[in-house]
Amino acid sequence: MRFSEDHRKLLFSMAQGSTLKVHRDMHGAKVYKLHPLNEMPAEVIPAAIVEHLRQHKLIDSNMKFPAAVYLLTDKGAIIVAGMLDASTSPLRPRNYYR
Repeated sequence: MRFSEDHRKLLFSMAQGSTLKVHRDMHGAKVYKLHPLNEMPAEVIPAAIVEHLRQHKLIDSNMKFPAAVYLLTDKGAIIVAGMLDASTSPLRPRNYYR
């Protein structure tokens, strides 16, 4: 599986604890935002990047309205762990099987 720098950056950020949310308005329009753990402002993430990772089952949403949270799947955590050094493991939900 090939990943662009933007895909890797998003996966690493999520593995380190940043929260990816999809914000929906009443008309259904979606904006993906990455919320870092520190006080930095949220970063808008292109929908194509999120969709690519979702299609490959590396991330999945909790399907909440109006702001669903995306989580690393078990498969996503394994992929990210392979990209990180051996002393670091990705932050992910426990027993997440989708």
